[in-house]
Amino acid sequence: MRANGAAIRALREKDGLSLEQLSELAGFKTHSHLSHIERDEKRPSLRALNRIARALGVPVAAISSQPWEGPEWKSECSTPQRRPPKSSEFTSEPSTG
Repeated sequence: MRANGAAIRALREKDGLSLEQLSELAGFKTHSHLSHIERDEKRPSLRALNRIARALGVPVAAISSQPWEGPEWKSECSTPQRRPPKSSEFTSEPSTG
């Protein structure tokens, strides 16, 4: 999952937080890590995204951008179909095969 640095920055500024303040709320040791994420220079871990989202009070989806957005992904993937169970799968008698 990729971070949407512009969304993180916009939410941070909307809340009136500095890089240092949000970094502290998210539990980062320095604000430079968050700065790199906001400028899309670093790709954070899912754990880091969760920490940023929690500090901003938003769901992770609000600060992430999916790398598969686009028509080419949709055309290559389909929803797998589940097969209906066979009636023999529900019998309690042991098979003698």
